[in-house]
Amino acid sequence: MAEEAWGRMFSAIGQTDTRQHYNDYAAKYEQDCACLGYSEPEEMVGMLKEVLPNFSDDHLQVLDIAAGTGLMGELLRSANFKGVIDGIDGSANMLEKAREKGIYRNLIEEFVLPDKALPLKDQMYDVTCCLGSMSVPHIQPEALKEFVRVTKTGGMMGFAVVTTPRSGAYEQKLAEIVKSLENSGQWKNLKAIKSAIFQYNFDKIDAEKTYTTHYVFERL
Repeated sequence: MAEEAWGRMFSAIGQTDTRQHYNDYAAKYEQDCACLGYSEPEEMVGMLKEVLPNFSDDHLQVLDIAAGTGLMGELLRSANFKGVIDGIDGSANMLEKAREKGIYRNLIEEFVLPDKALPLKDQMYDVTCCLGSMSVPHIQPEALKEFVRVTKTGGMMGFAVVTTPRSGAYEQKLAEIVKSLENSGQWKNLKAIKSAIFQYNFDKIDAEKTYTTHYVFERL
């Protein structure tokens, strides 16, 4: 059953239109995440609780980038986060699943692209997060600049980057942008944790080299 879930999650990526893939997949996405032991949102919520002393304040505003079906928003609420949560994602059907949870204030159907600004004002959010999508076939490293733009000074940016045997060029570009943002005084790293993406891993090529690194940066 877990191997079937793995196939549904990854087999079509890069072979079909991304929007269509996730629109078709929305009905089974959460079922497969649970089956595979997907842990990125849970890990990030724990990290945010550590770095945000006012985590439970109701005035905080969070942007959930690549919100999907709303797993991150759901976990934030279960961890006693009382603030506002907005979400953005390119799949209408995934967002409909998120909307059904009654957790999000606004849900925006929009892909996060390297050469396009998010349809949001500067410094809108206390926390910007992105889970499950910072990887070769999805959100590109250039998007980090937009994460910084929409986050308030003193706010937090949490994201997870997937490492695979095929992600070398992606990670090199990401490291360059991270360093550039540090050198220009726009953010600083507070925390980084490496862990498995899933409890079950059916990657046929060097499965032990497939993992995720969770980062939290402070907007300066």
